[in-house]
Amino acid sequence: MQSEIEVELSMSIFILAYTVGPLFFGRASEVYCRVRLLQISNLWYLAWNLGCGFAQSLAGLFVLLFLAGIGGSAPAVLGGGAIRGTWKFYTLAPVLGPIVGPIAGGFIAEYSTWCWVFWSSSAAAAVIQISACFGCASRIPLHTGNKPGDGNLLSKLGHALVRPFRIFTTQPIITVIALYMGYLFGTTYFMLATFPVIWSKLYSETPGIGGLNYVSIAIGSFRGIALNFFVIDRIYHNLKGKNGDVGRPEFRMPTMFIGSILITIGLFWYGWSVQVRCLQGMQTYTVDSYPTYAASAMATCALLRSLAGFPFPLFAPYLCKNLGSYALCRR
Repeated sequence: MQSEIEVELSMSIFILAYTVGPLFFGRASEVYCRVRLLQISNLWYLAWNLGCGFAQSLAGLFVLLFLAGIGGSAPAVLGGGAIRGTWKFYTLAPVLGPIVGPIAGGFIAEYSTWCWVFWSSSAAAAVIQISACFGCASRIPLHTGNKPGDGNLLSKLGHALVRPFRIFTTQPIITVIALYMGYLFGTTYFMLATFPVIWSKLYSETPGIGGLNYVSIAIGSFRGIALNFFVIDRIYHNLKGKNGDVGRPEFRMPTMFIGSILITIGLFWYGWSVQVRCLQGMQTYTVDSYPTYAASAMATCALLRSLAGFPFPLFAPYLCKNLGSYALCRR
């Protein structure tokens, strides 16, 4: 790659694909087995991500990255509608991904070729694919009352292009949450995009050693997750007890106020993750508010979130050059 914007575009193209996948996976998960959808999407990601390592041109690489990103977007949408009460495990993935990836990728790129960055992640996806191929529970139609062949496939999936936009335009709370999640997500990837500029160019560190600086994000993220879930549970149960032992989705929101304050502190410290505290509160609130259409509601948020995550990394290196690293951290 010849320019910095092309380097950042390789990450942004993958994120941009997250605006396409949720439109279909959100609706499909409300009709079909989520296990099957996760298996199919992972296989889709595996095939195109493997092809990235064989790309012979920059345009071909970008196309393959976009197609791989469509498959990679499925867990972000399907997870919210499937796991419900196991957020502690679900939120580990978005934290581990931006941390483990750059650390491993830095050493792989330093001691091997860039192709192995894609091939190694494809190998991990293959292991997950093999371990997950145990089929969908056959008793699900008995509990839901739906027959596996009911309805027209195109008609059902056609709603995928309508429902997220309808939810976004008719549900004010989803509009606000989606926009705020987009800002946080964009800021997160903006920060991640500045790491190679600061550590490799400013401090002249090798790609492998520079990648170890992502451990600082890991420390802040894991501390934030542990503390956040402790605070969420305490606040939720206290408010639930005061409300006649009846829970409400709004009882998940107080931690959002705490997180919004910590964002400023986190950007100054540059090691405290901006995505953990606020996104967890908004995700749990969204799922609790729309239990029947949780996947579609999450798809709406994922759409805005990914749209914001696409352009932010593109101007990060130029902002770092023009303002300097100190001014960049202050922003």
